[in-house]
Amino acid sequence: MTKPLATAPLVMMARDEGMLELEKAVGDYLPNIHPDTARISLMSLLLHISGLPAIPALQTEFPDASNFTKEKAYKKLFSLKPDPALFGKVLYSCTNYILLGIILEKIYEMTIGQLFKGKIADRLGLEHCGFAPGMLKNGEPQALEKAAATEYCPWRKRRICGQVHDESSFCLAGQAGNAGLFANLDDTASIGKQFLHQGAMPLLSRTALALMTSEQTENLAERRSCGFRFHDDTTADGPLWPHDSFGHTGFTGTSIFFAPRQDLMAVILTNRVYHGRDITLEKIVRFRKDFHSLVWGMWGEESL
Repeated sequence: MTKPLATAPLVMMARDEGMLELEKAVGDYLPNIHPDTARISLMSLLLHISGLPAIPALQTEFPDASNFTKEKAYKKLFSLKPDPALFGKVLYSCTNYILLGIILEKIYEMTIGQLFKGKIADRLGLEHCGFAPGMLKNGEPQALEKAAATEYCPWRKRRICGQVHDESSFCLAGQAGNAGLFANLDDTASIGKQFLHQGAMPLLSRTALALMTSEQTENLAERRSCGFRFHDDTTADGPLWPHDSFGHTGFTGTSIFFAPRQDLMAVILTNRVYHGRDITLEKIVRFRKDFHSLVWGMWGEESL
């Protein structure tokens, strides 16, 4: 859940600090990007309404994972352009958040992992939450210890363990705005509290928090904020959660959802891709909805 728990909060903190403006164009920060992409606003990236490809598939530039470079991955990424027919429509896109991560790295002159550690993890006292600790000589991310093994990757020719599951993020040494954050349950919940009552150490201004926790895509196909998706008939929080609930899912089987009026947060950390992403595609959808319905029955209804 890198996008809502790391990248979006870091963008909002940069906004609070005057380091970037959400209405400015991508080209103001990344002048070497494709001219069509350069005209897109940062807000469009945050809300997934840029029209950029859903998956940049940076790994397709390399025959296998034994020979790749971050520079060539950037070249592929910066060549991508939006589909004019999709601009202004919600299309969930990893490309959007990878670009946001690169913008953060450029304006702060740090990796997104270093930014996350200094601005979020250290301030909240998180000990088991972060990105890859470094980059190996061959360009791939250094593996984290005590991480659950996930899926067998044909491109990498091994089962992934302690490295980012997403192939595009892997090509960026696990330092990317779309994927690469590792966390245990306690640290995930600690970040999650920022979107309910914020706790003793609020990270965001009231305005930034409102942008992340209130609907910003009125009259579009999906109700989204700057980082989260709001409840509808298809969201993972299931049929019982209220209209103002919001949250996010992760590809490997994770999710976090909030019901703000009930001060309720539900976190799932499963490993649904271990036996292959396709075999569990429908099962994880059912599991999430069943889980959230059970949670609502135990804690949601009685808090109304």
